[in-house]
Amino acid sequence: MSNWKEIWKRAENAKYHYVQTNNFVVFENLLKEFPNDGMVYYNLGAAYEERKEYDKALEAYQKAQSLFPMFKWRQKAHVGVTRVQSIINGDNTSKETNTLDDDIVIF
Repeated sequence: MSNWKEIWKRAENAKYHYVQTNNFVVFENLLKEFPNDGMVYYNLGAAYEERKEYDKALEAYQKAQSLFPMFKWRQKAHVGVTRVQSIINGDNTSKETNTLDDDIVIF
């Protein structure tokens, strides 16, 4: 069984591969292995957002929000939902960021 730090690192790696190389296989494998992990869906949303695939980003952030067990992380996903909804609606004034890095400490 994987711990959250390992899943987080693997999700970040999957995001990198998808954004930089257009290779979705790493995400596919991660989603098969961890179909109910909010961190995977959060990073998927961030990857879609970076690629300007906003409808997909919105779905992934919403899924992450429903799966995260901690309120703080659900709020981070909610920020992603709100930001992407603003973009979809033509209001790009949202200044909120989509990173969990400020809340996650790797020992």
